[in-house]
Formats: sequence, structure tokens, C-alpha cells
Amino acid sequence: MLILSKHFIAKILFIFYITGSINCKQTPINQNTSNSDVVELEIKNEIEMFRKQLFVDFLYRHENFKKIIQDDGTFYDNCIICFGFTAKDPNLKKISDKWFTKVYSNQLSDKNFYIMKSLDYLMSEDIDNYLDSVKLVITNDPEKWDIISKINAKY
Repeated sequence: MLILSKHFIAKILFIFYITGSINCKQTPINQNTSNSDVVELEIKNEIEMFRKQLFVDFLYRHENFKKIIQDDGTFYDNCIICFGFTAKDPNLKKISDKWFTKVYSNQLSDKNFYIMKSLDYLMSEDIDNYLDSVKLVITNDPEKWDIISKINAKY
């Protein structure tokens, strides 16, 4: 059985944070890229950051991880769509609640495998479908979600 220390979990969360920051800041844009391609790429980056934020938010629901996540911080400062959807969408709450109530355990232990459950949630079809619907909403009106402002600020 794998026992994870708080230090190890903090490292995992830090890697998720760094990976999200690097992917979004180092997206190559060349002179031949059209404006719609740039918008599409920025939307893709936002969706990936949002996926990571959903993982952090879900893991935060587990009492054992609240202190670690508070110390580590969140992605909200980099993800312009995260707050708009996490704070207002009842569908996301239903999905999260459904996954949160699942019990992950094994016969040799009475422990609940919070990280495993959180990763399964992150990679679930439920989240994939949800993020597809978010992408559609943002793609239909990128200016409403400040995608254009973010692109202009970068370049």
C-alpha cells in the first residue's frame, strides 16, 4: 500500500501548477498564425488550466488536503475562465458531488484513496464532457470571457 506524505502531495500539486503555467506561457505563435488560430489556442490553454483547477478544487474538498492546497495556492490568477464557471455552474457541482461520494478503498485498509479518486475525477468522461461544453460556450463568444484581452496583453 502506498503512503503519501504531505510533502510529496505538495510536490505533486506544485508540478501541476508549473506544468499549467509553462504550457500556457510557452505556446508558440508565428507570423503566419491567423487570429482565429490564436484564439483557438488560447481557449485550449484555458480549458487545460481549468481542468487542473478542477482537480485542485476537488482535492480541496478532502479535509486532509485543505492546508496543503491553501499553502500551495490555486490557478485562479492564471485562468480567466475558472472563477466564472466554478462559482456559478450547478452542473459542475452535481458532477463533483457525484464523484466525491464514491468510496475508494481496499480490503486491507480503511483509508479512502483521495488522490486516486481526485485523479479519476479529473480524467473522467464526466469532466471531459463538461469541459467540451465549456469550450463551446467560450468559443461562441471569446470576447465575453476576456480571451481577446488576454491575447492582446500577451502580444
